[in-house]
Amino acid sequence: MPLPLSNVKQHGNVVLQLYRAILRTSLHLEAPGFDKIAKLKLLREIRIAFRKQKNMNSSFQSKTLLKRGYYWNETFCKWYQCTAQKIETDKNYSTFLKKVNPTLWKQKFSDKKLASLSDIDRLIREDALNHVLDNDAIEDRKYKRKVDSWIKMYIKRRQVAGLIPSKSKLDSTYVNNILKSKVLFDMRRKVLVRVAEKLQKPSTAGLKTVSGTSNNIFVIMTPWNARLFTEKYNFIYKQRKRHDMNVLDQNSLKHYTEKWLPLYESELQWEARMAGEKKKHDFEELSSEWHEVFNSWNKRILDASNKIEDDTKDYNRRQYCLYQKLKPKFDILYSASQFNMKRLERVIKAKQVGAYTDIVGDNLGELMKAHYFRDPCQKSRSQMWGLRNIK
Repeated sequence: MPLPLSNVKQHGNVVLQLYRAILRTSLHLEAPGFDKIAKLKLLREIRIAFRKQKNMNSSFQSKTLLKRGYYWNETFCKWYQCTAQKIETDKNYSTFLKKVNPTLWKQKFSDKKLASLSDIDRLIREDALNHVLDNDAIEDRKYKRKVDSWIKMYIKRRQVAGLIPSKSKLDSTYVNNILKSKVLFDMRRKVLVRVAEKLQKPSTAGLKTVSGTSNNIFVIMTPWNARLFTEKYNFIYKQRKRHDMNVLDQNSLKHYTEKWLPLYESELQWEARMAGEKKKHDFEELSSEWHEVFNSWNKRILDASNKIEDDTKDYNRRQYCLYQKLKPKFDILYSASQFNMKRLERVIKAKQVGAYTDIVGDNLGELMKAHYFRDPCQKSRSQMWGLRNIK
């Protein structure tokens, strides 16, 4: 097993000679901004740099650090024969000054750096203003990125299945004109089949309950299986938060009562025995006062709990009344969407709409929008189901 570098005598002699040489050179160094405080900082940095690596066992890192030490020692020796102006033009002077005199380094180098950065920022802002995109261009870019990701996933899955060659690159004309139509048609058809299966089942409109407090909270669900928000803010979240805080208060009261109430009662009994029969009545009144503290705390928690449940019941009543008012309209909307789906399926069958019929004008996405269904491949989102504008 090889010995650590710290146990090799020849290595220790080389490091010690370099350490002493750099310290000796630093003590007599004269450079712009290198005052007495800077000299002490430099000596401290040298000591820390050498002592930090005393347990190193990597020969490669040790060689790199020794080369760096010799390099800086030669740099300091070279500065002895240079004037102050020539030292300032040295490429190592900025690194050296940043370590020993950061204030002077900021004055000499940081301002120039900031000025150059500000010029670059100004050029970037001017270029950005000259190439501002409108909302349509931004939507086009987002849509193109989305479609490209769909095509990429389609190709990847079929390459794994062995349906598309994975070695050779596909022709760009084939991808953009033929494969793109196939990918978009498959996505639209998949969504359309899913919606058709949904519309064959009974409507999901109704009142559902969610937990969160001692009483369940009513939630209105629409025919398209979405929650109908009837409050300005999220009532369910607020009620759950209030209920959780109330439960924590109840637990705090329970733990406090179990810990301190027996001690209070024992202390009162002991003081009553010490006082004798004459002042027994006074201590009985004092005992009831102690219990009043716990009773008032318990009453405050119970009032808060009752308030939470009352608010929940009021909310449930409002939800029930609102649902009874909306239910006829929900039924009409759901029937209309079922009618639109049957009509759309007849049109698709009559026109024989397929993956590549969009070239001749029979686009499945356009047909879906014409029959009040959302095109899943369109740029902006709109209504999901095929619902007529019924008033």
